[in-house]
Amino acid sequence: MQFSDLPDDLLCLVLERALSDGGDAYDLLEENLSLLAVCQRWRRLALPVAYGAVSVEIKARGARVGSSPSETTYMGVPIRSNLDLVVSAGCVNLVKSVCIEAKYSGSPSAAFNSVLGFMRAAAGEWSGVRLLEVALSPAATAAEHDDNDDIQAACGAMVAMMPGVSELYFSTGAFHPVPAVSEAYGCLAGLYSDRLEELGASYPVAFPRDASFKRLRRIRVGYAYEPGRRLPQINPDVLETLELSIWPLFRVLSALGSDDGSREIVFGSLKELRLSCYDGGASDVEDGEDSADAKAAWQLQFPRLETLCINTTLGTCSLLEYSVLPPRVSSIRFRAAPAVLRDIARASLPAARDIEIVIPHGTGNDPSAISAATNLLAGARASRRVELDVWDYAVPVSPGAVSAKLTHLTIHGLASLGTLFSLIQRLPDLVYLELQKVYLDGYQAGLSVPGPDDGHPVEPLNTKIKYLAVWASDDEQAPEQFADVAKYLLLKIPTLSHLCPDRALRPCLKEFVDVHSGQYPHLKAVKI
Repeated sequence: MQFSDLPDDLLCLVLERALSDGGDAYDLLEENLSLLAVCQRWRRLALPVAYGAVSVEIKARGARVGSSPSETTYMGVPIRSNLDLVVSAGCVNLVKSVCIEAKYSGSPSAAFNSVLGFMRAAAGEWSGVRLLEVALSPAATAAEHDDNDDIQAACGAMVAMMPGVSELYFSTGAFHPVPAVSEAYGCLAGLYSDRLEELGASYPVAFPRDASFKRLRRIRVGYAYEPGRRLPQINPDVLETLELSIWPLFRVLSALGSDDGSREIVFGSLKELRLSCYDGGASDVEDGEDSADAKAAWQLQFPRLETLCINTTLGTCSLLEYSVLPPRVSSIRFRAAPAVLRDIARASLPAARDIEIVIPHGTGNDPSAISAATNLLAGARASRRVELDVWDYAVPVSPGAVSAKLTHLTIHGLASLGTLFSLIQRLPDLVYLELQKVYLDGYQAGLSVPGPDDGHPVEPLNTKIKYLAVWASDDEQAPEQFADVAKYLLLKIPTLSHLCPDRALRPCLKEFVDVHSGQYPHLKAVKI
């Protein structure tokens, strides 16, 4: 089949891959326009992708306006945007997403009004927009609060101009929460509440208490908890993705509680659950609330859960204590302290196709870290992928302590070459080995890598490893030392098909493979 014979749906997928989608919106549009000039068919299919996104950046007053067509002023406010180019091409109806970034020194309502005026001057209504991203960055002189009527009017006008928004995301460039921004975000979210299907926020949002997000299917909220801030009222029956970071358990439950006061919540459609809580975050229960009374009777059921991710450096993860999980899921990932891993191991963990355990920094020399992970992995009987990721340099990694079920192993810590070889020999199902910033003790000083004409080739390891990733330490001497270890592993692993080195190691390892492929034929098939 010729490329020109591809059906439209496959060609669209090719174009979506070819068109750039990261970086400055205006520069990307100029880059993507080159693909529109190939032929009429390409132009017809690529137009919705190339002109699908508009970016409006409100710069701080007094900022220099360049000569680029993307930079202009509106009512004395400097703006950078690709909007004029989209309008001149007659493609306003193709725009599906709008990104608004505003650096302001007055109020959020004034910033919104500048954006509204600029967009209205180009086109009165943007009814095709489905995704709206807003990032307000107040200056140090910006107002702490905004007039309620002003922000209501500005947000109402924005909803009227873009009535079809179903996905809403909030972020900011501010270092500390500003009440005016939280209130503006809450007002906008509340006005869109009856039509939103996806909501994301990496900044505190003052969600209106009377707003109910009954159609919300995906929610991603990740920011430090503040007293008085609650999750939006959502319907657990339709929720498909729940991703929360640093939210106390009681606040989650209060947002999900039923009207009849029942403490049994069934997430009938939830497929993805991601929870994160770090040192310095809020506790599981609000100050002044009795932990036992507040949480004892809750039961959370996830009958259709497919992906479970827990990321915590605290000593507990209370939400799991009150959860009823299905007997089998697709993917489980825990990045947690030993205490949490032990609690999870004692619980009735569902069988998973893919399971990953990450032992993070801060574990210290606690020997129970590896044993807790091994006990947890002992239940991975039917897993296709079993991964252990050891981060802490002080965690002892010994062959006898690691589960023999592992298929993927990543080490970011202390390990000798002898330990690595013992691990490889003990892990019969290992197919992926990644060494990141590993400080290899003892062995590398006297390591001798055979030359291409050496008459005594190294003895291969009995292993199934196909993928080897090596990342040297930041130490200036480490790349050279670690390169010898990587070369030695290349010779010792005859099943290797892919090598992924970091930038410092890549040139010498590529040359090594080319030089030694004659004596070690398996190197000819290795892709770097």
